[in-house]
Amino acid sequence: MRFSRLWVGLAAIAVGGVCADRVRAAGPEQIEFDVHVEVLTRGPVHEAFAEAAAFQPQPGVVIGKAPPAPIEELPPVQRPVGNHIAWIPGYPAWDDERADFIWVSGVWREVPPGRQWIPGYWAQTELGFQWTYGYWASSDATEVEYFPQPPLVIDQDPTVIAPSPDHTWVPGCWVWQRGRYAWRHGQWVHVHPDWDWMPAHYVWSPRGYVFVEGYWDYSVERRGVLFAPVHFDTIAYRHAGFHYSPATVIDVNVFSEHLFLHVNHSRYYFGDYYEVGYQNSGFLPAFSFHASRGYDPIYARARWVHRNDRDWDTRIEANFAYRRAHVDARPPRTFSAQLQVTAGKTIANQKTAVIAKSLDQLSKSGSASVRFQRVDPQERKALAARGKQLQEFSAARRTLETDVPAGWAAKSVGAGRAKVKMPDSPVAARKIPRNKSRDRATGPDVSAADSRSGAGREKITSQPDAQGKKPNMKAGRAGDEPARPEVQEQRRRPSKPRTVSETEAPARGKQRADREPRAKGQPDGPASKPKEQSKPGAQPTQKRKKP
Repeated sequence: MRFSRLWVGLAAIAVGGVCADRVRAAGPEQIEFDVHVEVLTRGPVHEAFAEAAAFQPQPGVVIGKAPPAPIEELPPVQRPVGNHIAWIPGYPAWDDERADFIWVSGVWREVPPGRQWIPGYWAQTELGFQWTYGYWASSDATEVEYFPQPPLVIDQDPTVIAPSPDHTWVPGCWVWQRGRYAWRHGQWVHVHPDWDWMPAHYVWSPRGYVFVEGYWDYSVERRGVLFAPVHFDTIAYRHAGFHYSPATVIDVNVFSEHLFLHVNHSRYYFGDYYEVGYQNSGFLPAFSFHASRGYDPIYARARWVHRNDRDWDTRIEANFAYRRAHVDARPPRTFSAQLQVTAGKTIANQKTAVIAKSLDQLSKSGSASVRFQRVDPQERKALAARGKQLQEFSAARRTLETDVPAGWAAKSVGAGRAKVKMPDSPVAARKIPRNKSRDRATGPDVSAADSRSGAGREKITSQPDAQGKKPNMKAGRAGDEPARPEVQEQRRRPSKPRTVSETEAPARGKQRADREPRAKGQPDGPASKPKEQSKPGAQPTQKRKKP
């Protein structure tokens, strides 16, 4: 009987997320919602929905408390319209302030072209329970390659101005080449609307560091639906057959104004983390993280969109300072508090207060940028089954990366890396024929240089794929979905090529220090001077003679 009351309360929050006063007035059966479930309007962003690239990847957080078992999370009854939408279940995440786990709700996700989702997992270690991050791997990959820890990053800023206002700077990274690490220079990337560039980066795992090559992802507004995280009382986990279906949506058009990243694991958090104490705990606003700690694709694109607004950076920092000084200007921390605040109009800016909406309300409003359709029972059952397959895939990855065979470590140290077979993820984009034209669904293709004005510029070839073939080099046409945004490296003064060895790199890396947020007009990325070195697997480039 008690379980029935609990489930009725959970259904109440899933449908509308009504405030506590209305729940109590509705009847004693729904009081269970107020006691055992809380919908949050701040917390971690699902890793499959958005991720940033850290300059120096760190191991996952370690805690002393065992995580709860994954719950049965059912897909919502409505989903975005589209042929490439996938349901990716949520996972438990640790909340330091609560000293307890919260549930990062699942997401409807438009799968990035040519990518498959590798979910994260909790694993027990000698120090406690440690989280290993998820990431979007290439859908063509059939095995995972693990590398030693990469050196500290060196130079990040460009030494010349952008080729055009439509370019943005992407910092370089270390790549494994001929038994050691070599530095790959940063690049000017030609930006196209509706696409965000995720640069090459490393993801830590207990078995080694995984290299993820750069790729293009949908802009945040086109990625799908992000649901609010929730906190369950422990009593919810004690009932056999307990399941949950999220239905409180985070407005991505608003949450980007309140984005933070943690310095230790470079994952997104949204909501009220404005107090100074949070910064001391490692939470940085996006503009500060992007200036010194890594590459934030969401902030980089927003900065590009406002490239003609000279005062945009100043306003962003001023808004942050104002919210830090004025508590009433910050968004509420729970959905119930948001409803109470907006009803009483006790916040300085009503627009920033509304950070979440119920899915039912959003789908019926007709004003949402995402169109919704009903999920029929058979499709919902199939999506739920795929969600369980993804949880099983996560468990298989944990076994693969934590149960290391005897002698593997010694062998990997000598070879510098190791490869293991990895099964296909249940959530993967369909493979795209190389010579087929791209469209809005399949995404942009790789291009080596800006074909419209290449005089005096170096042509940079893309890294070969597993079969040694080069990606299709094709420029976009005006009015069409881009063939794929061009990647172009900066011009350099004639100089003698110089190789930066792995042993030399850490010393150089120590020279950089955390800096204050970027000054107005400063190019994307932290300030440093890139070094000269070719990419692994790329064809030698030849400098063109001046006309």
